[in-house]
Amino acid sequence: MKPDQGLSQDMEEEEEELDPWELFLELGMLIIESRMPEFSAKGRVEGPHCLLVTSRGTNHECDKGNKQCNMVSELRDQMLMLWKNGIPMCIEVLVYPDCQHVAKLYEAQLSPAEGTCVMLEEWTIQVSPKRMLDSHCGSRSLVQATRSHLHFSQLSAWLNVSRGTQPANVVYR
Repeated sequence: MKPDQGLSQDMEEEEEELDPWELFLELGMLIIESRMPEFSAKGRVEGPHCLLVTSRGTNHECDKGNKQCNMVSELRDQMLMLWKNGIPMCIEVLVYPDCQHVAKLYEAQLSPAEGTCVMLEEWTIQVSPKRMLDSHCGSRSLVQATRSHLHFSQLSAWLNVSRGTQPANVVYR
């Protein structure tokens, strides 16, 4: 047996596949929570609702008094509705200017006029029936590849350079 063969067999045994609903949910949460601003050298942190974070031993229990947990609960409900109706999930990553007017609109959950924001990214997630039965790319590999892509994104770079202070008004819709 070649050394590489043993390693790949071990990795395959460790990699437990996500069911399609879990994959749909995990990708959505990863896009939304993997680049949360934090004042640090890295400039960002993965939120507590990312599956990768919880699988590392950090057990998070949602608190109904926590604004972030409530938002995530609403997002999960929306994702579930999309999933049950076979509708692809579309997530836009927007940056708004640093001003009080936009902050007030965001808090009121109103959409500012066109041209007041910049769309950095647009993600469309749709789970399709498996086409290749012998695929070497499992669901965990797809999540890791997406995590890598997010790590090297423009938003991550800005957060890194500014140590988590800029951009201040990042919105996911």
